[in-house]
Amino acid sequence: MKMQKILVLDDENTLGSHHIGQLNKLPGFQKKFAAKAVTPQDFKTILDTLENRRAQARKAEPTAFKDSCLLDDAAILIVDYDLLSLKSTGVMTGENVAYLARCFSRCGFILGINQFGVNPFDLTLKGHPESFADLNIGSEQLDNPGLWAEPWKGFRPWAWPLIPQALDSFERRVVELRKCMDQHILACLGIPDVVAKLLPRSATEFITKGSTPAETTFQDFVLHSGNGLLGRLDRTSEECNVRIAAARIAKWLERFVLTGQDILVDAPHLAVRYPSLLKGSKSNTSSFDRTASFDKPAELGIHHEKISSALFPKPNWLSRPAWFWPTLSSLSTIDEVRDPWKTKQPELAFCEDISRFKPKAKCHEFVADIPSPFARRHVAKVSNVDYRPEVRFSL
Repeated sequence: MKMQKILVLDDENTLGSHHIGQLNKLPGFQKKFAAKAVTPQDFKTILDTLENRRAQARKAEPTAFKDSCLLDDAAILIVDYDLLSLKSTGVMTGENVAYLARCFSRCGFILGINQFGVNPFDLTLKGHPESFADLNIGSEQLDNPGLWAEPWKGFRPWAWPLIPQALDSFERRVVELRKCMDQHILACLGIPDVVAKLLPRSATEFITKGSTPAETTFQDFVLHSGNGLLGRLDRTSEECNVRIAAARIAKWLERFVLTGQDILVDAPHLAVRYPSLLKGSKSNTSSFDRTASFDKPAELGIHHEKISSALFPKPNWLSRPAWFWPTLSSLSTIDEVRDPWKTKQPELAFCEDISRFKPKAKCHEFVADIPSPFARRHVAKVSNVDYRPEVRFSL
């Protein structure tokens, strides 16, 4: 199996080497990935190349980048946020680098670290959709085993994807989109009109600034939304347009559509509402825990055959299986829908910070900052984790 390259972009050699040392201790990591810390000089060369491409793209159309860049064959980029010593280059933060990397290189998954703390948990559950990193975490979370493989124990936010799986899905989306950039986003993703009308304004505003969401193509999003290419002058190659759309629209689905659990709902949140769908004992925590997995729908410990008609049809666009909630809530194949007065809610709550279930009495409730009737969620509250903003616990 071909080793996939990981580049750590940091302005300090010692930090990059430390990150790699921690990652290499993970079971099986070195069998899949070859991680390398980029030297400060190579980092500056990379930035010069990306800025040159940016300038070149504003003059030539269509654009085809003929120069080489170390990022082009990188499966994963790990970018530190604090890049103070690179101030002279005009790029001072990892967010700037993430934008340049996504829009002017052929890199894969971008992992931003420390922009929002070294060990944070985001109680808003918004997940920073404005960031061009595909995922933002803290440096103390980089070697969390649950970020890289199943199973896991302890702190492991449910909003995180499995990075190897996310990388594979990203490249599959790129292949798909090479032929679909002029297609309408919602139709291509299989989102029915009746569901599209329920999307919150924050979701629709992210993908379009002019046309209606149903009429917005992937190309429109990249060029005109303000959440693809930034500014009216930026342009890039056709291949990079595809990669921007593949990354940013998937993040839009995760952060704006799935997070609320009222348009799309994933298995653990579904199990709480409709426990009759569980295959195992309704009084056994392990039966519920089985639903919190990134496996295929049939492997999640639920009666998937009862709800298959509501399944989101594009598995490469989400990090985990999900179903259309408006469709589910009217399916007579579900006991709780057919006879809601007999519904018995479990005394368990799904903890968003450990991706596992616990008795409600042992959980901490918070209110996420999302436009959803399911904004009340729970965490286990793990020690040494920075839960922010804490006011969300008191709402």
